Amino acid sequence: MDEKENPKSSLTEEEKELERLGYPGDLAKACIDNCFFYALELKNGWIIEFSGASPINEEWVHLDLTKTSCGQCERLKQTDKRLSRFCFERGLDVRVSEIIWCADAPHGS
Repeated sequence: MDEKENPKSSLTEEEKELERLGYPGDLAKACIDNCFFYALELKNGWIIEFSGASPINEEWVHLDLTKTSCGQCERLKQTDKRLSRFCFERGLDVRVSEIIWCADAPHGS
């Protein structure tokens, strides 16, 4: 089976380890490759766009929001009014078990 048939064969060892810990595949990629945009949805309904991630431990990940569009802050505020005074300029720590889905290049590549 070649790489096209088995895309997991092209994963780095770090990506494979993060997946073994329970990180979704695209979140594991975001921890390695922060040159692209990603999105995820949390169980509370928040959809968050981010430009990279850093594993904190098995249960938590830090999302880098610095390169995302300036509308990110407003979208989060519209999703949950409790966020109206926050902009998360230094990123956001998220519990991995709260992630429903994660996508690489959510707006296309």
